[in-house]
Amino acid sequence: NRSGLNLRPVSRRSIKHTNTDLTGSAAVDAHLQEMMDFVIRDFVYSWYYKISSNQQFPWEVRNCMSRAISILADRMAEVDWVPLLTKGLVDDIASHLRLYKLARNRSRSPLKEGEARVAEADLESLFFDAEMEMEGNICRDSVCMERDSELKYLQDLSDLL
Repeated sequence: NRSGLNLRPVSRRSIKHTNTDLTGSAAVDAHLQEMMDFVIRDFVYSWYYKISSNQQFPWEVRNCMSRAISILADRMAEVDWVPLLTKGLVDDIASHLRLYKLARNRSRSPLKEGEARVAEADLESLFFDAEMEMEGNICRDSVCMERDSELKYLQDLSDLL
């Protein structure tokens, strides 16, 4: 229960009550409710009705999704979006573009005498080499290029959140 989710069984009455207010915005909540209807229809009812006609499990799935959305909305409300979007994101994009331009220039530059480029080093390799130089021994190549590393990174990130 370290994620803050309380997964105790809930009656239908309390489920209907808790599902109506997910984010505090009626317009957003209506669309989220519709999306949850589609998820339950396509990913729960599609197999669950073959097993049972009891509505408790689909209601529990809806309740769990509602709680997760509410927690996410609460956490998003705590974010100071203006500096994140106007400074942090802009700086990250600018840094990424600088790395890309540096890697592209390196890929197009002629080799110096005695210098060897391994079988036409691809742009991605040059990009991540430049990232390693720029970030001071931080390189995200395995996370970006290898599926297993990407999944592990995302699992670690979701555990953190």
